[in-house]
Amino acid sequence: MDDSDLTGSQKAAVFLMAMGESRSNRLKLEMDSDEVEELRDATESLGKIPSGTVENIISEYDVKRSALPMNQPQNVDLREKQEQEQARKRPAPKTKTRQPRRTTPEIEAEGNGLSPTVQHMTNIEV
Repeated sequence: MDDSDLTGSQKAAVFLMAMGESRSNRLKLEMDSDEVEELRDATESLGKIPSGTVENIISEYDVKRSALPMNQPQNVDLREKQEQEQARKRPAPKTKTRQPRRTTPEIEAEGNGLSPTVQHMTNIEV
């Protein structure tokens, strides 16, 4: 099967299969249910795809992606600024703060929590 024989949906299905399951599933989460169903139908209609066809589809995607205005050299700075702006809008990830390690005297001064700390005298001579 030659890539010129494939529909756009079939090419997209081949491309997603080439990406691997985890990456393609992340993309599918952002798609409408109609688009996912169309891709599923396209996948089922494929059959065996030669590796040369897969490589041609990936190359075609790369050419189209590099032609997009945001991927042109003069727009790289603009894209980076937009990405930074989006990153600022996202909430900061929560980080755990480490409590400093307590020393033995601090722990002993705290007591057992049941009664106030009392110093005991031992070896008392009578």
